[in-house]
Amino acid sequence: MVIGAPGEETIAEELLGMVRQRDAIISLVGKARLAELPGLIAGCSLFLGNNSGPKHIAAALGVPTVGVHSGAVDAREWGPVGPAAVAVTRAVVCAPCYLSKPEDCRRGLVCIRHLEPERVYEACRRMLLLGSGTLEIVVALVGVAVASMALGLAVSAAITNADRGMPLLVLLAMLQFILSSALLQIGGSAVLAQLSWLVPARWGFALGASTIGIPSGPGLPTPYRENDPLWAHDALTWVLDLGALVGLTVLFAIATAVLLRRVEPIRGGRRR
Repeated sequence: MVIGAPGEETIAEELLGMVRQRDAIISLVGKARLAELPGLIAGCSLFLGNNSGPKHIAAALGVPTVGVHSGAVDAREWGPVGPAAVAVTRAVVCAPCYLSKPEDCRRGLVCIRHLEPERVYEACRRMLLLGSGTLEIVVALVGVAVASMALGLAVSAAITNADRGMPLLVLLAMLQFILSSALLQIGGSAVLAQLSWLVPARWGFALGASTIGIPSGPGLPTPYRENDPLWAHDALTWVLDLGALVGLTVLFAIATAVLLRRVEPIRGGRRR
């Protein structure tokens, strides 16, 4: 379905002329009233559009939303806000410029003309991965909880005295908080970066950051100045983060089983 204001019919027909399955698309350009848009958009699986009112309506309704933004305004301020919404932009040094007329741009609208279609397509595919940003966050929370539980079981199986368990669990909780990269980015430290791979919170936070689309890289405030590839807002990164979390859970479960087999003979000998 394509929507638009009266007077944009020619642009819509030009766009639809490049679509392979033209008969599968309904054009409501110049036909749908503003009051009808919430009902129409609510039934969509995905909304793709520019910086406009319908984009914000879609995001507010919880519809997976991809907003394509130029550098005329700051996408962090004017981007879509919702449980499954992201703004796709091209980082340029002159943005945001707040120019009101395209002809005033001295760089030939490089911010939008050089925005690769592949990035927009990847963002759309990313939004349709589970169909809901809220569901992806729930998956991340459940995944990190199960992995942390498996880690706690492995620690419990490794000790023979229950009094030693609490200090270790407190230490692990502190390590998870530090190595999650939520407050301190650790990509620049070789030791901490590798150590964080064994921390469930690292992958759990990365899942959430990938879903939300938290930016990272030069020019951003602390602690997001270091580019973190695990936060990339694309389907492959999200699946890799989830796979790492599942792999850690399996690893901790295997370690628990091995440790229990080692400890059980000792406990049996004490009972005798």
